[in-house]
Amino acid sequence: MNDFGHDKPGFAYTLKALSMAQKMGLFVAPWTADNKFEHAKAFTAWALASWLSLQGYYYFKPPCLLDIPASALPDVDESPDWYSEITLSYDSDQHAFPMGFGYGMKALCELRVIQNEIGIMCFGRSATNKKMPWGAALHIQAKMEAWYEALPVALQPRSIFHPSHLILHCEYL
Repeated sequence: MNDFGHDKPGFAYTLKALSMAQKMGLFVAPWTADNKFEHAKAFTAWALASWLSLQGYYYFKPPCLLDIPASALPDVDESPDWYSEITLSYDSDQHAFPMGFGYGMKALCELRVIQNEIGIMCFGRSATNKKMPWGAALHIQAKMEAWYEALPVALQPRSIFHPSHLILHCEYL
């Protein structure tokens, strides 16, 4: 995590990027028959939404994006090509090891949706942060627990092997 975009010029560029994304229709439902274009649009929308949620949540700022992208994230097992894959190769071994990028991206985006919801509740546009009502806190807790329980086997604590998987668990805690 870094603080790029949190000085005045950087934040202006962040808002400009969001404005451009909205003008391009990244966050709206598919509107063309071009599957490749719609895939690129949805993938970019989820990546941008995830990054914006991270920035708002960790810096206690009001979320720039108040809603998630219109295109749902597909199931990784049913649509692995949607996410693609990243493999690691080591000089001492001829095998390529898949990192499970799709599982990590989907889980991270789902976590960011919850974090964005927290930001909407707690980091309003007023000068003071709001306290989360008890009922809302219980609702968020239930969502977090459901998210954790739904993690695929590749991201469960006994299976993680990559630093990004560990970071995902640290963010949950």
